Amino acid sequence: ALAPEKTFAASNAVKWTGKSIGVEWAVMMEPVEAGAVRLSGQLQSSAERCVRIGIGCGLALDGWTWHDDFRFRREISGSNEYANTVPCSFGGGERSPYPFGVISFDKGTLVAETDIGEPRIFTIMADAGKSFFGICYDFGITQLTSNFPGRVAFSCVLRSSTQGNDGAFRNALESFYARQPDVANRAVPEVGSLLPFADPGSIPSVRDFGFAFSERLRGDDFDEAAGRGILNFGYTEPWLYWLPIQADVKRT
Repeated sequence: ALAPEKTFAASNAVKWTGKSIGVEWAVMMEPVEAGAVRLSGQLQSSAERCVRIGIGCGLALDGWTWHDDFRFRREISGSNEYANTVPCSFGGGERSPYPFGVISFDKGTLVAETDIGEPRIFTIMADAGKSFFGICYDFGITQLTSNFPGRVAFSCVLRSSTQGNDGAFRNALESFYARQPDVANRAVPEVGSLLPFADPGSIPSVRDFGFAFSERLRGDDFDEAAGRGILNFGYTEPWLYWLPIQADVKRT
């Protein structure tokens, strides 16, 4: 548990600062709307560190319901941990596929929602054994980051609602889309499957497969795909590092 060394209050905001396991930290809480508070934090260390920080609320979870998504939910009981995760080769080995998590009971709903403005490795969970509901962020702190050496940051919002029913996840999703309209809006009207790492021109009757995008488009491939109505699928992989290898180095 983070034990603050100093506490600051200004207007409706409260800020706590301290140092734990050699990492300096700061957390600020401020209301953003009725029934919701934003929690923003920063960790700083002069040494290389891999850390996990959990931010959320402490409450007895017995009798609550954890919502995996809008179809599946589980009653919380005992000292079990509840989360909807997928495998991940970074951090603790798994991450949440949705940017928010939902728990509910007959009188209300709680939502923990991460800020989608910057990529983060996170797991949203309800830990009945620790009476915790919130988000765990996995960070690597290093001096090698040019823009923010030795520092990492996070931001999330805890939301509450008096609507507590089986549709709690759908309600949270509707609220998320209302606040993040660009997430649900399609920028490209074309719909179809993705052709990975292949020249569309090398596939006979390629239109039969409904390809709308290709991720291997360069030079002549790009022109060939464009002539067939296939778009270049541009994307970023923020967790990867492309290592430049000189041409005279043997490939194995």
